[in-house]
Formats: sequence, structure tokens, C-alpha cells
Amino acid sequence: MANTNNPKNKSATIDFEISKREEQAKAFSSMLQAQMQQAQMQQTQIANTIRLSIDTGNYETKIDNLISRTKQWTDTNGNAKISTDALSEAFQKLNAASAALSKNNTFENQQTLIQTEKELGTQIKHVTTSISQMTAQFAKNSVISSLHNQIEDFYNKNGAAHSRWGLQLRNMMSETASGAQLTHQRVAEIESSFRQVSTAAGQSGKLGKSFFQSLKEGSNIFSHWLNSTYLISQSFSKIKQALSELKEANTILTEISKTSDLSAGQLKILGDSSYENADKYGIKASDYLTNVLKMYQAGYGNAEELAEISTLAQSAGGIDANLANEYVIANDAAFQYAGNAEKLTALLDGQNQVTSRNAVSLEELAQATKVAASQLANLNISEDEMTALLGTGIATTKESAETVGRAVRAIIMDLQQIKGETGFDSEVIDDKALEKAEARCRSLGIELSSMQNGMEKLRAPMEILKELSEVYNSLPDDSAEKSAILSDIGGKYRSNVLSSILTNWDKYEKMLGDYQNSGGSAMDTAMKSANNWEGALNKLSNTWTSTVENIADSDAAIGTVNAFDGILSIVNRVTSALGSMGTIGLGAFAFLNKGRSNMILPFMAATPYCKF
Repeated sequence: MANTNNPKNKSATIDFEISKREEQAKAFSSMLQAQMQQAQMQQTQIANTIRLSIDTGNYETKIDNLISRTKQWTDTNGNAKISTDALSEAFQKLNAASAALSKNNTFENQQTLIQTEKELGTQIKHVTTSISQMTAQFAKNSVISSLHNQIEDFYNKNGAAHSRWGLQLRNMMSETASGAQLTHQRVAEIESSFRQVSTAAGQSGKLGKSFFQSLKEGSNIFSHWLNSTYLISQSFSKIKQALSELKEANTILTEISKTSDLSAGQLKILGDSSYENADKYGIKASDYLTNVLKMYQAGYGNAEELAEISTLAQSAGGIDANLANEYVIANDAAFQYAGNAEKLTALLDGQNQVTSRNAVSLEELAQATKVAASQLANLNISEDEMTALLGTGIATTKESAETVGRAVRAIIMDLQQIKGETGFDSEVIDDKALEKAEARCRSLGIELSSMQNGMEKLRAPMEILKELSEVYNSLPDDSAEKSAILSDIGGKYRSNVLSSILTNWDKYEKMLGDYQNSGGSAMDTAMKSANNWEGALNKLSNTWTSTVENIADSDAAIGTVNAFDGILSIVNRVTSALGSMGTIGLGAFAFLNKGRSNMILPFMAATPYCKF
């Protein structure tokens, strides 16, 4: 056995290991060099392939084809919807890299060429993907546009189906008018619904023209009903009124088009549906459209939803239209609803129920809410607390609703230590006034703030008012302390309101309870108003105006109003000559009014007999 402890043996072993490692290093170096040479050969081959593609125009042809394909989609200004700027820039960089490589065929220039080719490939892929997406969207839009046209054609040709499926069809037309926003699934759902409606209409015998559409085409079957000069005069008068209403509606729709992004088709649908929406609440269609306009002018995208809430408030509470619109807008801003129709309706329901059970009107509550809502909401007073607080102030004082609103707002400012104008003349709540209010409450054992998690925070104002009412009602009526409370917290202009609220705290708590479980309250009240005499007459007016609109194209009808005036003057002269028993037929009327009869008689022949 060899002696490993021998120094000579150790030296030989070390030399052997060194030699072995040197051989391994040389082998690795050779392998690495071979791999690098192979990689460089591959890189050179790739670079040469790229240069060949450039020289033969392969890239240029592909890019020109892509740019050409993008030009078929442009926006309203004629600009391409798919940008190819980055693609063109990448191609220019590739040509520059190729030119540099031709001058100096180095490893670095080869790498640059390959990298720029990858960048160009990325841009080609991006534009190709965009083209595919645009093509798919275009195809979808074509399907939606075709479906929209089918629905519209069915709607226009089958007026007999309007009474049962009119609203559903108009909703379909409205939705397909903005087709780009629809998913494929939703398009399929709309198409299925439309097929169901068309099938059901056919099975129910509701295909074809409605009664009034038939009249519009000039059926002469009812012309003998118009052989009385009195009836002619009355018909013209009512037609003129309807045309005036149509003119007003058209004017409002024009204003809506200026303040919204509604298309012409959507505006037509809005105009058509305004009769049904107005009938629902017993108001005129033009009044409903005015509410829609106000909401669009206020910047709401869901203007029709908010207009219906405003209309609901008008109908339920007998509120003036301007006040109702201001009321909706003020509450939306105060409680930061962001146009949430459900929350606004819930507020209206709650306030309507409070007014129906207490000596306060919805109009008064709306006026007070408009004044105070913003400040009260900012101080974390909830909708039901605000309603009960304002309602109590209105019901128990002889002050106006706006005065109560300003007074309540200032009282809460005092209790929350907020400086500012009160709205009463030039009165301002300053540091001195706040110190007086805090000192008075403290003298009664009521603190305006408390310690929470080691920090002093203001207490909820309604908690303070409740404690203040308990102390106030425990004092004798003629006590100096009672007067001091009203003076230091109520001040010069609001002591009456403060006294009434503190004295009638039980009414506040009752109204707080009345506010609850009020869903549908406003609608129930509105339906009663819609079915009274005024509501019924407004519905009749809407029906007649809609009928005239069916019979006469509204765009052409406004131009015939002056002709009606001329015809009526002739009728008056004829009836004056013939006396009370005189009658005149349509043929004689045409003869007397020769030159105008061609324009008006078809209109008259299509007008149904009504007793006005």
C-alpha cells in the first residue's frame, strides 16, 4: 500500500489534480467557444434572412397591407381609429439597422437588427389584433344594426301591436340604437324577445295597422261625420291645440339634443314614450319632457330616471315643476347619491309618508329640504332625521318652510361649532356666538363634545338636541334659563323654531317612525292625483295630441297652422251667412276653399269623430 504521508506522493497527487482541472478547463473553453461560434453563425443567418426579407420587400408589403386595412375604419372627423404610427416608426428603425449592418457587419449591428425586427413584429401583432377586434366589432354592429332595423320596421308597420307590446319594442329599439355597448349574449336575448313578440302579435291577430294609422293614410270612411261647419270649426280648434302642444314638445326635444348625446333615433323614442310616461302621472307630455331637459342640463346621464322622480314628486305632492327639479338635484348633491334613482325615490317615499300622516305638506318639506339638506347631510344627519326635524319645525310653527330650513341649519351649526352665514339678513355665526352656545349647553350639563379613543370629538347633533329638549321641558315656562337657551342657541331669528322643536320632541320622534317602511308611498299618492279630474283631462289631451301626431307628420304639421287660421275665417263667414241651421258638406267646403282643400281635406278625412 502506497504511503500517502510521503511528501513526494503528496506532490504527485496535487500535480495530477492540477493537470486534470486544466484539461477540464480547456475542454469547457473549447465547448464554450464552439457554442459561441455556433450562436454567432445562427445570428448571422437570422440577420441575413431579415436583410433578405427587407430587400425583397416582404416587410414593406405586409406593413402597407396592414395600414391599408386600417383605413376603412375612421372616426367622425375621418381619422383612422387604429393608429399605425408606431408600426411605421418600427419599420423605419429596421431599415436603418439594416443599412448600418451593410456598412459594418459586426456582432453588435447584427444584434441591433434582430432586436428591431422583434420590435417590428410586436407592432405588427398589435395592429393585426386591433384589426381583428375592429372587424369583429364591425360584424357585431352590423348584426345589431340589422336587428334594430327589423324591430323598427315591425314597430312602424304594426301599430295594432303598440297597445300591448309598444313599450317593449321601443325599449328594444333604444337599446339596439347604441349597439356598440351590447354584448353578444345581450344581442341574442333581444333578438329572442323580438321573435317572441312578433310571434305573439301574429297569434293574437295584432299585426297590421292600428286604427289611427289607418286614419292617417286617408281613409274616407269617416268623412261624412265632418259635414257640419260647427264640427269642422271645433275640429280645427282642437287640432290647432294639439299641433301647438307638438310644437312645444319638439322644441324641448331640440333642446335635449343640445345638452345630451342622444341620437336622432333615441330622441324619437323619448318623444314617443313621453305620452305613456306623462299619462302615468296625469301630466302633459311636454311637462314631462321639460323635466327630462332640466336633468340633462344638470349633467345627469340618467336624466329620464331622475325626471320621473321629479314628476312623481309633482304628482304626489302637488309641487311646482321647478321646485320638484331643484328638490331632486339638491338632495342628490347633499347626500352624494350620484344620481342613484333608487335612493332618491326612497327619500321621496319617506317624506311623502311623513306629510300624509302629519300637518305638513310635501311642498313645504321640499322647500325646507332644498335650503337645509346640504349642510345637514354634511353634519351626518340622516335622511329620516332631517325629514323629522324639518317636519316638526314646519308643523309646529307659523314660519315659512324656507325660514324653518334656514333656522334648523343655523341651530345645528351652533351645536356643531361651525361658523358661517345663517341666511337671515346679515347674521353670521362667529366665535363669540359659538362660545355662547357651548357655554349655555355646558351650564345645563350638556357637552357638545366627548372623548373617543383619547381624542375629543363633537357629539351627534341629534343626541344633543334630545338632551336639550329634556332639560328645556323640565324647566318652568317663565324661567330665565328657558329664555337663555333660546337666546344663546336660537339667536334673534330662530328662537321660535328652536322652542317649537324642543317643546314638541314627541312629534319629531313620531315623524321619525312615520318615515320608516314607506316604499311605494309616493307612487300610491301620485296614482290618486293622476286619476282626478285634472289628471284625466291631461291624459285625454295626451291621447289627442298623440293621435294628431300619428295622423300628421309633426315636421310638416307646424307649417299648416296658419292655413287652419285662414280656413276658419272662411268657415266663420259661411256660417254667418247661412245662419244657425246652415250646413255645408265637404265638397262645398272644398269648393269655397279652393286652392287650400288639396292640403287640408285629406287631413280632415283622416280625423276621427270626437265630441269635444
